[in-house]
Amino acid sequence: MTCQSQALSSLIFSLGVRLGTTTGPGAYAPGRVIDKTGLTDKYDFHFEIAEAFVGSAFEPGPSPAAQAGPEGTLDVSDPGGGPNLFTALEKQLGLRLTKTKTTTEVLVVDHALRVPTEN
Repeated sequence: MTCQSQALSSLIFSLGVRLGTTTGPGAYAPGRVIDKTGLTDKYDFHFEIAEAFVGSAFEPGPSPAAQAGPEGTLDVSDPGGGPNLFTALEKQLGLRLTKTKTTTEVLVVDHALRVPTEN
């Protein structure tokens, strides 16, 4: 992923999609990623991961040690598979994902009619 003059919210949205989960046939729920960095500027960055990380598993699994090359980029062609999402975020962007519990507002629809009624 290469971004130029992008707010951190773009990366946060992308992470939410990657950390989402399938909730049923043809249904998908993005993960909830909350930005607590306090960073509000726009940034240029390049971010590489070797896996197509999509799923509900949050815990980072064992990852090979990814080494930066002379240009500062990570070698994702590494035979070990390259960095996972969590390692790449920390080593390439200096960001860390932490799993915490928090409260959030939720709208629950418990009943819907097929034909709308007049108000």
